[in-house]
Amino acid sequence: MKVECEKCGKIYTLQDRDNPEDYVCECGGELQKTPTLGELIPGLLIAFVLQFFLGIFWELLPFGIIAVIILWSEKDTPRSETTLIQKIFVALVLMYILLISLCVLIAGLASIWSSL
Repeated sequence: MKVECEKCGKIYTLQDRDNPEDYVCECGGELQKTPTLGELIPGLLIAFVLQFFLGIFWELLPFGIIAVIILWSEKDTPRSETTLIQKIFVALVLMYILLISLCVLIAGLASIWSSL
């Protein structure tokens, strides 16, 4: 896992079982786990499954599959070290998740409204 110093921003690599709070940076700053691209995968998979089972936006299904594959291959990349292309891709993935979530919400509200 990658950790980053709160003071100077230096990045260290620790074992996954290590606790960042047990270590201190050379400058004396505390270490924090850095957010990675892999943290987007659970949300993307939930949106992907909802999309599949509800049968909405079938045209976007290949994008969901490709997004999972790409994020999985880059899962350990800290967000602070992403390139412009990766940032654009992450923005598209977040919009995809938001779109699917909104569709599920609207479908649920429409179902409730029609039962009244």
